[in-house]
Amino acid sequence: MRLNLKLFVLFFILAAFSRLQVDWPNWALVGAVTLWGSTLFTDLRFKLLLPLCILGFTDLFFEAYPDQIWVYIATLSYVFWGQYLKPQFGLSWLLSPLFGSLSFFIISNFGVWWSASIYEASIKGLLQCYALALPFVKATFISDFFGTLSVGVFLTYLQIREKKKLLAVISNAYDSKI
Repeated sequence: MRLNLKLFVLFFILAAFSRLQVDWPNWALVGAVTLWGSTLFTDLRFKLLLPLCILGFTDLFFEAYPDQIWVYIATLSYVFWGQYLKPQFGLSWLLSPLFGSLSFFIISNFGVWWSASIYEASIKGLLQCYALALPFVKATFISDFFGTLSVGVFLTYLQIREKKKLLAVISNAYDSKI
């Protein structure tokens, strides 16, 4: 539980800071830390609360808009894709952020089309909504991919460091017996 809380706080600070500091729309580490949180946390409450706390806190600094709920719902889709992210470097480090970004794009823009009156209530209006949102999906995917990769490399470093500490303890214990 203690490790979960430390990771939760670390992920919260990392994602909140990135969301508040970057002026590139849809560039933030929220998706990446939600993917890793979903992979590493065993408690579903931590998995769901992490993105909701990040968004809730950082939204205090942004102007609210009527369709904001769809961003929260779409961000929770990363929790689903995070269960496929593996701690070992591999294809999941590419596919999880890709599917997370695509899910975010599809869900959030469907929600905007569904609830906003700026688009025609037809397939044409839905396609227009998706077409106008295409420039934003690039930033989402790039931040998700590089964020997932960066956090993954950092976590791998921590694992290697812990294994070295454990080996040193075992070695010292062995040496003291001789």
